[in-house]
Amino acid sequence: MAERGGPSEYTEETAKAICDRLAAGERLRAICEDKDTPAERTVYQWLARHEIFAQEYARARKTWADAQIEEIIAVSKDTELKADDKRVQIDTLKWAMGKLNGKYSDKLKHVGGDEDDAPIRIAGIERTVVDPANTDTA
Repeated sequence: MAERGGPSEYTEETAKAICDRLAAGERLRAICEDKDTPAERTVYQWLARHEIFAQEYARARKTWADAQIEEIIAVSKDTELKADDKRVQIDTLKWAMGKLNGKYSDKLKHVGGDEDDAPIRIAGIERTVVDPANTDTA
């Protein structure tokens, strides 16, 4: 895939536009195909150089995961797709959603309360010494 030659100078307006489009559910690669947006490689360079943009981008990616719910519903209702094709598309979206927004992860999470409501508590340890020579069992 050839690198596009869009604008490469960082501006807050362009960065905000990219984040807004991501949050609305668009893919970064598709966004970067527009003539008024920088190449994908440039966006990654901006992320490394501009902390505020990196924070906004991360927030937009989490929101992107929320937007994919609509895409999953659309895929599930698409009568043109075979069941296996639907499953692959939906599973791919679910995987990406789980990676970008933990609330969609299939992994079990340890959730504990405060100190008085801990799920596992060790109250004390009792040690008993057993003499193997003493076989008396009372």
